[in-house]
Amino acid sequence: MYAPGPLVARVYLRLLALVSLCAWLSMAGQILVLIGAHGLLPIAPLLDEARRQHASFFELPTLFWLSASDGALLGATCLGAAASLYGVMRPGRVWIALSLPLYLSVCIAAQDFCGFQWDNLLLETSFLALFLDVNAPTRAAMWLPRLLLVKLYLESGIAKLGSPLGDWISGSAMTVYFETAPLPAPLARMFHSFPPGLLHASAWGVLVVELLVPLFVFGPRRLKRVAFVLLGAFQLVNLFTANYGFFVPLSLVLQVWLLDDETLQRLRLRAPEARSPMRRARIATTGVLVIWTLLSVLDGHLHLGGESKGAFMARIDRLTISMRERYAPFRVIGTYHLFTYVTTERIEPIIEVRTDDTTWTELVVRYKPGLLDRGLPFLAPHQPRVAFQLWFHGLAATGRAPRYLVRLEQLLCESPAAVASLFTTPPPPHALAVRIRYDRYTLTRPGEPNTWRREPHSVRPEWPCTDREEIGQR
Repeated sequence: MYAPGPLVARVYLRLLALVSLCAWLSMAGQILVLIGAHGLLPIAPLLDEARRQHASFFELPTLFWLSASDGALLGATCLGAAASLYGVMRPGRVWIALSLPLYLSVCIAAQDFCGFQWDNLLLETSFLALFLDVNAPTRAAMWLPRLLLVKLYLESGIAKLGSPLGDWISGSAMTVYFETAPLPAPLARMFHSFPPGLLHASAWGVLVVELLVPLFVFGPRRLKRVAFVLLGAFQLVNLFTANYGFFVPLSLVLQVWLLDDETLQRLRLRAPEARSPMRRARIATTGVLVIWTLLSVLDGHLHLGGESKGAFMARIDRLTISMRERYAPFRVIGTYHLFTYVTTERIEPIIEVRTDDTTWTELVVRYKPGLLDRGLPFLAPHQPRVAFQLWFHGLAATGRAPRYLVRLEQLLCESPAAVASLFTTPPPPHALAVRIRYDRYTLTRPGEPNTWRREPHSVRPEWPCTDREEIGQR
């Protein structure tokens, strides 16, 4: 009989702590360049504006209200990493009580740099794990991560069915996906060279995996094991063809709930001493399960269901919006719509500086395509957040430059050392002007000398470093 229990809970919490540790270590190496006092989006102005608007903690739930210094930022990452490391060594819920509010605080403070769905997924997963007692897990607490797994895949599949381009239903999505993913991984070039028929079939296969296979969680043990294998294979393809930070490891951790204690014991894993959950714990976790499931369904319908028809559903939507204003800032109920549609071309922002009257020098951003002979990196679970954001900016290359990019131009003029970590070589100390050029990149076929081809797309007007006030008003 299928029986997840204390052993599954223990393995799950240990692996979740390991993913959290990876997230913290990734953030620690870049938090100052992102939101430090001399970073791209300093947190202090955000909090100053919130104070002027008389915003409360419940509207902006970050512990950095207490201090927004660089020391506080680094201290938060160190504490979060230490708590997660404790969770790896001593699986349980204690570490979550420290790591969760700290990670939420960082996500709020990081603004645009923490708007990724896997950041929300880590927050939601950690929140639900607070109700999982490793020694006395209730049935409701064990259903929470399983339903989150179902929600993650089903919502992503439903979103793809509603793609405005119709690219998943037509099968065309995967013909460009490996080339246009934010940060392609080493196998992307090989997969992109597959025959069109196979790529079309793989797009339809994604829909099957996301819309059908997760439902196996409600089936017998054999179906759960099939789901474990299929979803695991799906995520491994994601892992080696695109870099999505800690998203793939976190998705794989959720799949532990497709196994049972008996299976894990065959791997010679020792089960913790179990005890029966207290009645109050059963009642509390059942209440959390009901409320979380209901809000997840309503939130998902609000984001993915389109405009509701009928007076009754319209009232439900208004009620959901009203409730969402209260729980949304805490990011404990997410809606997931990974790659609703796939970008059809890759436009890369190229940052250039001029140090004399005529010569422009390209500054190669770490982990971005940049030079044509650069190989495709394997980065997971690290997520270079500026590189990710530059990919999003490339989707709207003709639009207004985002705040962090304007700030980057300023820092390249005023204090290039503050952003030197973003580039493969240090930027020049005395630039005369900065500009953003946009190139269209395409993957070459395996065996060709370079990884990429590129052709000009557009160029923004240059901004002289001497005219800093004008740069700041862009």
